[in-house]
Amino acid sequence: AGRGGGSGGLKLGGAKKNEGPKMKKIHWETLKSTEGTIWGDLEHGDEEGGADASALFPDLKDNFEITSAKPRSASAASGNRSKVVSLIDGKRSQNMNIMLAQFGKKEFSEIANACTQLDDDFIGIAGISSILDFIPEPDEINAVTAYINSGKDINLLGKAEKFIAAVTKVPLLKQRLLAMQAKRTFFDAVDHLDEDIEVIVNACTETKKSTKFRNLLAIILKLGNELNKGTAKGSAKGFKMTGLVKLTETKTNRGETLLDYVVGSIAENMRDLLSVVDDFPHCVGASKKSLVTLKAAMGKITGSCKIAENGLKKVEAEEGSNEYVGMGSMKEFLVKSKETIEGLDAKFKLMDEGFKNLCKYLGENVETAEPQELFGVISSFVGSLRTAGTKVLDKIERRERAKKREAERLKGG
Repeated sequence: AGRGGGSGGLKLGGAKKNEGPKMKKIHWETLKSTEGTIWGDLEHGDEEGGADASALFPDLKDNFEITSAKPRSASAASGNRSKVVSLIDGKRSQNMNIMLAQFGKKEFSEIANACTQLDDDFIGIAGISSILDFIPEPDEINAVTAYINSGKDINLLGKAEKFIAAVTKVPLLKQRLLAMQAKRTFFDAVDHLDEDIEVIVNACTETKKSTKFRNLLAIILKLGNELNKGTAKGSAKGFKMTGLVKLTETKTNRGETLLDYVVGSIAENMRDLLSVVDDFPHCVGASKKSLVTLKAAMGKITGSCKIAENGLKKVEAEEGSNEYVGMGSMKEFLVKSKETIEGLDAKFKLMDEGFKNLCKYLGENVETAEPQELFGVISSFVGSLRTAGTKVLDKIERRERAKKREAERLKGG
């Protein structure tokens, strides 16, 4: 066969006007020239197993022919356009529908049954929290109930209304959800608070046990009293921790900070004292903690368990001794949570006492001091001290190298 017309291959070029059935199109970008390309080889019919398209794809027409849609009868069209019945506020319905999307293919009756059975595994913590945010309001319940009791078609109700109809049948719905929420979130909340308590306890221990910090404060106090000699503050026995910040605000006549001056003297005479910056690994973490926030977290943990306990008692009192799917694990949770709270409360009190003792030790106000403020000052000072130490030691090292070079030059001369 000559070039451009191989008898064994699929013929790719020379498109003719399509007089056959209208087919769905492939909207690709075509090449203007195929010479020297893989397409050129195909066009020459060199590929193996070449065949006509109709032979390769005998059902092409069945799968890709564009067919005209058959007109529906007026009765069929009107039957498929049954209007969805909406009984609650439009915005509320929209938000509820968005919330319900997380449940995927789970039936509302299944969700309602899981609530009744205290089956938190089926609903999940995200689902529990979401339903709590969308507990049906009394007017919504009344509207949906009235519609159903009137004998109207429940299938015409909107998604939100169908959900309300399902969960309304769950007795003590809110109490059940709160109990399940407490069970699912309790131990994570306890672990988080326990970590925060540990950080403050460790920071208190580090600060109180650091002899280098104590020695450094003594040096700073001597320097401050010398500078303040002849004034009311010239014979101070101590100073508030915020005074450490002043060391970076006061400048020498040469323009360096008072902290740079102190570090320079320490580096020359007692360099080991500069390693005090390594004595406070937990201070930065403690500077982000607030006793007010921690107490609120402790109260929330305790309160959620109390709500769960009261809710479970109410369920048992009103519904008898029904052994729901999640009842056993819920009772086990309440027993374990009480023991956990007792231990956490003891640790919290020790932490609070330890922090107050540290405040007293440092001369701070025991009643008003906060970890984020006290440890914020200390960690800021330690950071400035580390920076000043690096700068001063680098300066000393450069000076010593210069001395050594000068000594070698004189020796060589």
